[in-house]
Amino acid sequence: MIRTFHLASATKENVAKLVNENVSHESMLFTDESRLYRETGKEFATHRTVKPSAKEYVRREGDVVVHSNTSEGVFSVFKRGMIGVYQHCGEAHLSSSSCHQANSPAWDDWNCSMAQTPLR
Repeated sequence: MIRTFHLASATKENVAKLVNENVSHESMLFTDESRLYRETGKEFATHRTVKPSAKEYVRREGDVVVHSNTSEGVFSVFKRGMIGVYQHCGEAHLSSSSCHQANSPAWDDWNCSMAQTPLR
């Protein structure tokens, strides 16, 4: 299952609140190097980051493959929908368009990938 949210401003506090309310703390949290996730990551079973600024997009740690490709891919599909389908979408309608996209059959593969991270 994928959940998307519109934030007027992404701060450590409001990103932490959304992540804590929507993702199980028993999860392995994989993010990029953004400072938005540093404190929030400490509240999960494990928190691993990749460092795109150093051209690191994926790495293996034993049996675990650390990456943020799933969320990056979801966002790219959303952006493509905004460019190709929803060309004039006001801020007030973002949550409805993202919900519509996330529940469409095209997202089924993403739903399977995201199932590794239990949602609350």
